[in-house]
Amino acid sequence: MTAARLRSPGARSDAGLGVLALLVCLVGGCATGRPPQTPQPPSAAARSGPSEATPPAPPTSDLPRIEAQDSRLSAALAALVAHPTAEAHRRVAAEYSRLHVFDYAFDHLKSALKLAPHDAAAFEGLARIWRDWGFPALALGEAYRAVYHAPRSAEVQNTLGTVLYAVGDLQEAERRFELARALDPDAAYVLSNLCYLSVMRGAAEQALDDCRRAVTLAPTVTAARNNLALAYAALGRQDLAEREFLAAGDRASGHFNIGVIHLAAGEYAQAAVAFSVACREQPLLEGACDRAHQASLLAKK
Repeated sequence: MTAARLRSPGARSDAGLGVLALLVCLVGGCATGRPPQTPQPPSAAARSGPSEATPPAPPTSDLPRIEAQDSRLSAALAALVAHPTAEAHRRVAAEYSRLHVFDYAFDHLKSALKLAPHDAAAFEGLARIWRDWGFPALALGEAYRAVYHAPRSAEVQNTLGTVLYAVGDLQEAERRFELARALDPDAAYVLSNLCYLSVMRGAAEQALDDCRRAVTLAPTVTAARNNLALAYAALGRQDLAEREFLAAGDRASGHFNIGVIHLAAGEYAQAAVAFSVACREQPLLEGACDRAHQASLLAKK
C-alpha cells in the first residue's frame, strides 16, 4: 500500500513529520545521516579521577592510548602541560569532544572554569556536552550562563537555541537563532538551524532561502545540505532532495536519508531499495539493513 507523494508540509501526517525529523538535527548537535546516538553520562569516578590541573594519567594497559594516536589531542595536551591556562583546558576539551571522549572534555571544561569563572566558552562547552549526552534540561543553566557572559556571541546564542529546541521550546529557540543571525548574518550554522525550524513548523517555502544560503556559505557542512534536502522533500521535490542527500556526505548515509524520505511518504518499495543500497554500501550503518527488511514487508501489504 503506497501513500500519495508528499506535496506540501500540510499534507504530511504527524507520523511522517516525526520520521523526517530523524534525518537532521540542529547544527551544533549531530550532523550525521542517521538518528543520533546518546552517549552515557560520565560516572562519578570519571569526573573525580585525575587532578583537574593536569591531563589524565595514562592507565596501566598495553592498549594504544588515544592521546598518543591523535596528533591534535597530543599537541593540545602538551600545550596544557606547558601553560595550564583556562584557554588551554578548553582546547583540550575541544579535542576530546571531537573524538567523542565527552567525560574527559567535561573535566577539562570544569578545570577551565576554576581558573576563569566567567569563561563563556567553557559554559557553552558544558552545555553542548549535556545536550549531546541527551540531557538538555541540564544544559539549560550552562547555556544561559554562557549567554550572560557573552551576549554578543552568535555561537553562544545559537547553542542556547539548540538546547531550547531540545527541551521543546521552539518559539524561544527561534528567537535565539534570530538573535544569532542578527549578530552574524553569514553564520551558515544559524541559517541552517532556522531552515530546519521552518520545515518543522510547516513553512518549507520559507525554509528554502535560509537553507540555500547556508549551503552557499558552507557547501561541505552535512547538516546544511540535509536540511535543504528536507525542505525540498517537504515540498514534494524528491529529485532535488535526493540530489542534496547524495551531495551531503557518503553514499551510504545519502541513500539512508533517501529511504527515510520515501518511508515518510509511504513509498515503501522505494524506501526498501534505498535502504538496501545503504546496507550494501555500509553494513554497519545503524538500522539500514533492518529498515530495508521492514520496508520490504510494508511494501507487500
